[in-house]
Amino acid sequence: MTKNNETIGVAGLGLLGRGIAASCIANGFRVIGYTQADQPHDKIIDYIENALIELTEQTKLDPEIQKNWKTRFQFADSMNSMASCDFLIESIVENLESKRDFFNEIEKHIHKNVPIGSNTSSIPITLLQKKALNPERFFGMHWAEPAYATRFLELIRGEYTSDDVFEKGESLAYALGKQPSLIKKDVPGFIVNRIGYAMYREAAFMVDQGIADIETIDLSCRNALGLWTGMCGPFQWMDITGGPKLYAECIERVLPTLCSNNNKLPKLFEKFRKEKSNGLNSRSKFYEQKDNTIELQERYHEFAWRMKALIDEFDPMTEKQEGSDC
Repeated sequence: MTKNNETIGVAGLGLLGRGIAASCIANGFRVIGYTQADQPHDKIIDYIENALIELTEQTKLDPEIQKNWKTRFQFADSMNSMASCDFLIESIVENLESKRDFFNEIEKHIHKNVPIGSNTSSIPITLLQKKALNPERFFGMHWAEPAYATRFLELIRGEYTSDDVFEKGESLAYALGKQPSLIKKDVPGFIVNRIGYAMYREAAFMVDQGIADIETIDLSCRNALGLWTGMCGPFQWMDITGGPKLYAECIERVLPTLCSNNNKLPKLFEKFRKEKSNGLNSRSKFYEQKDNTIELQERYHEFAWRMKALIDEFDPMTEKQEGSDC
């Protein structure tokens, strides 16, 4: 994509959507943002402004972009206002029917050749395509918070996604400074969440079995996984620490003791479900402590930038990518 001559529509300006918009603006694209009428525009503007300030401080982002970004951003008054978009990224609520309803409407207003990337963490892309007018234009884009700072982006090809659209999605990812993971087969959760959910399930299982408490499990994961996962993935880690033959013996020994129930929630999660908790929306937490979510988010952002700098310096997995400075 040619950046200054391209317009990206971002539909859904919640936490991730705002970060996606900031990422596009920071890398030279014009952005049209669409959000629900009850979403306060001033909070969205403040978020993007602060993201660009952060990028200016942490990267080689041209300070002029941070100063003049509002000339390349506009809010859409209606879906028809997005008709001029060359690419659309949808980031509304993680609900199959809500996304389908949105796609049914937006396809009436944008050209049939405009690619649509759906930001989802678990919904199979093929399900989103099945009732679309132009299913070949859809593919998945799984972003991570903060979207404007991380190198992570999973691109998921649905059953009907065309080669041309998927290539355009990959090209955009690199233009935004990402290191895209290309998912060859459309499965719920894709790569990182499937591995993550297996880890969450096993962690909860150990609490259920009285093997360790929540604090101890978090401590072990932070002090072990937190050390190496920034540098490499599981296969390279196994190579570094003994090789596949050694791990085959260890895994064979441990597998029979792991949680093997794939269909039932661990008791720890079931307890929260019965309490009708709703994650961050109800501030239900594993740790009973003062609500310091904002403070932790700010610390996470600072940590993410420090980790990014270390990864950029010590990355053994991939060659440095041409293009984005942020």
